[in-house]
Amino acid sequence: PLPSGLLEAGFLAAGKIRSKKMELMFTGVKRRAFAYQFVFIPKSKNESVVIDKIIYEFKKAMLPKYTTGFLGANSNDRTLSIPTTFDVEYFFSSGTGGSKQNNFLNKIATCYLTDMSVEYGGDRYKAYSPSQTERPAGGGEGAPPQRTTINLNFAEIEIITQEDVDLGF
Repeated sequence: PLPSGLLEAGFLAAGKIRSKKMELMFTGVKRRAFAYQFVFIPKSKNESVVIDKIIYEFKKAMLPKYTTGFLGANSNDRTLSIPTTFDVEYFFSSGTGGSKQNNFLNKIATCYLTDMSVEYGGDRYKAYSPSQTERPAGGGEGAPPQRTTINLNFAEIEIITQEDVDLGF
């Protein structure tokens, strides 16, 4: 072995470096993830109530709920259920009043909603006059926002293979 620094000095004088020849080991494929952003700008207080319902349903669907009975019929083991799954599909207007699946866009396997964020208002928050929410729980009076943005992040349950790509995924 050469004294410390001598080898580096030789490489420096020659204008070369030593490659570590590191190899990349294939360890698997991650599940695909998809993000969608929707901006809701209701034209009325009634449309605001519908948007509130949509947001409520997404929030509820992405979360598990406590169940009992995994360890026995009368147990209180605080087991969680699996959240709702989603089947996302893309369609286009067929021109005859109907719609067809859009095969120019990749199909998406069954997904979980893994994350959701909600932004109320825009640059300047504005709200309609107070009204009642129609949520099953926590309902009450409030002033619905005139603009709401939701960001939804989905992850497929299955790992997509080359064979799946041939099927449109």
